[in-house]
Amino acid sequence: MKRNPSIELCRLLACLIVIGVHTSLSAAVNEHSWDTFRLFLNCLLADGVAIFFMITGAFLFNNDYCRLLKKTLKHIIIPLIIFSIIGFYCFDWLFDKQPLSLHIAASKYIDTFRTLLSWQNPISHSVHLWYLYVYILVILIYPLLKAFVDYLDADTNRTKIFLIGTFIFLIMNDISSNSLGTFSHHSINALVPASIEIIWGHILYKYQKIFTRKLAIPVSIFLFFSLNYLRECLKNKSCTKHIFPRPFS
Repeated sequence: MKRNPSIELCRLLACLIVIGVHTSLSAAVNEHSWDTFRLFLNCLLADGVAIFFMITGAFLFNNDYCRLLKKTLKHIIIPLIIFSIIGFYCFDWLFDKQPLSLHIAASKYIDTFRTLLSWQNPISHSVHLWYLYVYILVILIYPLLKAFVDYLDADTNRTKIFLIGTFIFLIMNDISSNSLGTFSHHSINALVPASIEIIWGHILYKYQKIFTRKLAIPVSIFLFFSLNYLRECLKNKSCTKHIFPRPFS
């Protein structure tokens, strides 16, 4: 498949956003004020992983389910298992200087199994791999997502209702400080926003001619920045010591 330069640019921007959001400082200076420049940066450095999920949605629904399962097993699940086994026995020893004997104890295996049952990454020093667990869940429910996407594609009015409804839902979740959706980086809590963003990616790519018009591009940039500015203001107004939850930053 020939690479799309626009998609590759989006990948690059998403990479930079993810790096930036993990190195940027909080906009809050104290309990009553925040730094303007940091606020500006925080508005730009938002939702990098969400962009990756939308890119996934742009191409996901052209796949056969069996082929998709085999590809996920080969390129995601098997490497994740190998990495996790190495990390289980070695990471605490390498990074925390803990003896290897601690990882042979039965309690360690039991705790790891319990963590896996909640579909969270049980390996220390590798919390960044949460998105792989979410991606695996997305692939498992692919037939349901595919059926829903086909339902939306059959009627543009359904697509519009979905876009408006989910947009309002995500905004309400932000205003409620994540108490509405209770999104987090694991399990079903992450599957909901990931699925929404993947379907958004499919719709945006399908109707890319509409969203890439000359007027649509500056309007999209303005809305992106404005909404993130509102989110940062709400965060700093409600509680400067609390990290304002985003679906995936």
